[in-house]
Amino acid sequence: MKKIEFNDLMPVKETIDDYKIFYSKLDEKYKEFDKQGVNKSFSVLSVIRNIYNKLTGEISDPQELFYTIMDDVIELIKNSKNYIEIPYEELEICVSILVVDAFIRCKIFKNPEGYNYVIA
Repeated sequence: MKKIEFNDLMPVKETIDDYKIFYSKLDEKYKEFDKQGVNKSFSVLSVIRNIYNKLTGEISDPQELFYTIMDDVIELIKNSKNYIEIPYEELEICVSILVVDAFIRCKIFKNPEGYNYVIA
């Protein structure tokens, strides 16, 4: 809650609340991939952070920034050579989980002082 308020994301709070429950399941998947040496967690979080960093110079409204990050990640996935088409709604849910996870892990948006991981 502190990070949401700190970043003026109260209108996005419901989205964060809806998808933060997947944090532990996603963490398990990341750990499985990382054990195999695939390093997916680092690459996925880096891509989301890079999109965030690029957009912070262009978008000042935090809510618009949050949703634009999701839109950009969706477009990146859809344009990937590895993308196997799935229904848009499913893709949107998956990307929402990833972006909320990046928010919780403090890879995107400012972190209130003293917090490493913020369970919104």
